[in-house]
Parts: sequence; C-alpha cells; structure tokens
Amino acid sequence: MTIYSTTAKSYLDALQPVDKNRLSPILDLFEMCGEETSVSYYHPNILYLSVRGKLALGLSPRKKYISFYVSSYETDKIFQDAATNLGVTSRGAGCYRFNKLSDINMDALKNAFALMYASEHTDGGVLTPLE
Repeated sequence: MTIYSTTAKSYLDALQPVDKNRLSPILDLFEMCGEETSVSYYHPNILYLSVRGKLALGLSPRKKYISFYVSSYETDKIFQDAATNLGVTSRGAGCYRFNKLSDINMDALKNAFALMYASEHTDGGVLTPLE
C-alpha cells in the first residue's frame, strides 16, 4: 500500500497498526540518541532519519521486512561493522533488511544510532533529499 503524505506524522498516522508497531520502537530508539535528531517523510513510503539536519538513514516498513536504507558514507560503514550483531537477515545495495522487529538486536541498533549521532554525515548513500 502506497501512502501519499507530506509529513512524517501524517505518514505514520496513515499506517496500518502492524506497521506502526514495527516502526515505533525503532523511531523511539533513534530519537533517544540525541537532541538534534529528526524524522521526515520521503515518497514512496520512506522515513528520513536525520542528525543535525543531515540525512543519515531511511526506514521503511515493507510487506515482508523492515528496510533500513543507508544515506551517508558514515552510516554505511556503521551498519557494515554492526551487521552481524544487528541481526540483519539480508542486504542489498545500500539496504539492510530485517524480516520482523524481533529479528533486530535493539541493543546493537541503539549502539549504531549512537555512532550515527556522533558522526558527520556526507552524501553518498542510496537516498538523496528532495529539493
């Protein structure tokens, strides 16, 4: 199901409860990593997770899995280093997929988010901001 939205809040409000339940713990964990984090919406059905105004990661509830899209060189390196501890079930070009929320090691994800928060983010991932 494609949701056409203009904000992260309206996108999340329009999600099915199962998808809200899958994304909420991840978003809560991300926002706990620092005061200068933000979540915005990107079509089609991807949430941008930014640190200090710089895009760091994309997040999307897909039909069969939860997808994380790296959007900076720093995030890509952090996720590469943490992949085995995170519980990644598969990987694509710039994408890490988890079959379900319980497959994600939340402690390892919290550490990855903390490293993302401590990093500068330069363009180079699979997502580019809309102008």
